[in-house]
Amino acid sequence: MTFLKGAFSILFGLSFCLPLTLKLFLPGDRSIIQILTTTFGLSIGFLTLVMAYLSTFYRPFFNLYGVLIPAGVFFLFFFIWIVRDRKSFQLSENEAVDFLSSSPTGFLWRVPILLICVLIFWGSIYYPFVTEDAITTYASAAKNIYLSGGMEGFHVPHFSPHFDTYPLLVPLSYVYNYFAFEEINEHAAKVIPGLFSIGLLGSTYVLGKRLFGKTIGLFSAWSLSFSPFFL
Repeated sequence: MTFLKGAFSILFGLSFCLPLTLKLFLPGDRSIIQILTTTFGLSIGFLTLVMAYLSTFYRPFFNLYGVLIPAGVFFLFFFIWIVRDRKSFQLSENEAVDFLSSSPTGFLWRVPILLICVLIFWGSIYYPFVTEDAITTYASAAKNIYLSGGMEGFHVPHFSPHFDTYPLLVPLSYVYNYFAFEEINEHAAKVIPGLFSIGLLGSTYVLGKRLFGKTIGLFSAWSLSFSPFFL
């Protein structure tokens, strides 16, 4: 039951901005990849903003349900809004098949990228935190915030003072996943960097396609997916 609650909480927390995303893009001027990456970015941004506010000013509400309630209200507001405008739900044929279908040559370009996405996500959630910055900065701050139940936990004493003003998005996103599973679960926390990496590939494809065409978009995503720094 805890796993199901955690999985649902993470899924909802990273997708509740979908109605807003559908309002931002006009039908015919969006793709599945744009919708997914924008939804993830908006959701994680709004989620961590609410968490930062609650953990600073309303500590008794700094928990899973205290975060989910504003997210649920946000979702319902924009869902009702787009229901009144049915055009927001429309998805053209070109949008629906934008990335997955094309000529056999195009399909061969896509297979390595999709395999890389699967490997990135699996490798992300399978291994715990291993890199120095993840262990000493992101994970350490997230653990301190979670255990203290507030922003006074956002302190890394063995680092220089500027780390106390480090951006909160990543540590708080880890804390949200800890809330979801009711424990410090590094594998659950690493869902976030895995999705960020996959989202970067999708954003690279969309930007390259918009500027120079679909072939360049695919080549850009393919080049990034096999670059040593990205891997």
